[in-house]
Amino acid sequence: MALLLSFPPEAFRPAASTNFPQYVFPMAGGGYTSALAFDPAVSEKCESLQFAMPTFTAPLTLRISFAIAATTGGVDFRAQVQAIASGDAININTSTSFDTANSSGTVSVPATTYNPKDFTITLTNNDSVVAGERVTFTLDRNVAAAGDDAAGDCFVLQVDLEDAS
Repeated sequence: MALLLSFPPEAFRPAASTNFPQYVFPMAGGGYTSALAFDPAVSEKCESLQFAMPTFTAPLTLRISFAIAATTGGVDFRAQVQAIASGDAININTSTSFDTANSSGTVSVPATTYNPKDFTITLTNNDSVVAGERVTFTLDRNVAAAGDDAAGDCFVLQVDLEDAS
């Protein structure tokens, strides 16, 4: 997988009409300066800043780096993609066109407290994105999923958009 774009926690904003994960700055130590803290009991969603989609080779994936205090259980995240091109039939003032959510499935947490770990979400449902379109994606912890049973906040440290090249 090749890196296309990298998104630090500062590149996310609240998604409309939802709870936003807590923005943590600065982190107490280590190699990360900030994080998004997703609660284990409350549905929280954030949205990336809009960007111009670069040329890519399918499939697209999000690589998410996280850390958590829990040493047992799992987390489950979802991502949705919205791609808008000139001439699309969408009123950007009143509506969105996010595709169906893509899920990470259950991701086991690291065996050691706060050790960073990566997982990926394949963006199969990607709103038929092509290079040059204006793209936004959302990220949320799927607290309703049976496999999301790790206690405590899950700290998202970095999100990278990758392709198959």
